[in-house]
Amino acid sequence: MRSVKTRRRYGYWRELLEQWVFLVERVHRVTGEKHAVYSYKERTNVGLLAAAATANGWVALEECRSDKYAKTDSDEIYQGRSDLRIWRDKRHHEIEAKFLRVALTSSSTTRLTKASERSINDAARSVESGDKFDRKIAVTFVVPTLTNAQADSLSADTILDHQKRLLEFISKGKPSFTAYAFPGIAPAVGSPNRKALGIILFGAEPIDA
Repeated sequence: MRSVKTRRRYGYWRELLEQWVFLVERVHRVTGEKHAVYSYKERTNVGLLAAAATANGWVALEECRSDKYAKTDSDEIYQGRSDLRIWRDKRHHEIEAKFLRVALTSSSTTRLTKASERSINDAARSVESGDKFDRKIAVTFVVPTLTNAQADSLSADTILDHQKRLLEFISKGKPSFTAYAFPGIAPAVGSPNRKALGIILFGAEPIDA
């Protein structure tokens, strides 16, 4: 199960996101299904997005210095850090990311909504670089999980139905782009009683959110 969707404004991101999906699947395959990027948390997933950008012709820097507004409605500026900055030709994107695991069978969407809002707020506080094609982008990584017992007992059709429900909820927020890959069940590192199913990435600019 895999997909990439972009709005017209982000059509040029399609190849980058296709590369990201390819790498998500490749890590799972090349390591003999012993490792998956979605087994880990934010830093690892930002790193794979940077790798996808680099493979797609971008230059990528993680955790680098960046001017930030103290608040979204403030002119006060301080030296902060950006999760990821990428450049290609005349384009420059500063990306702020959030990561969360969600219980796939839960009907609650509060944590997902709050994580998306936090990434939007962080991106909005980035100071404009002055580049002609400068964009501030909020990205949210979502990893659906099941308990070990659920992973053993739920049918593939039931799991698929829950995945579709989660994706439908995300699409209602009208993100600028969405990509996901579900190569196979993997450990959720740090949560021994849960399994990770795959990963969803979605994003938007603060002006579009």
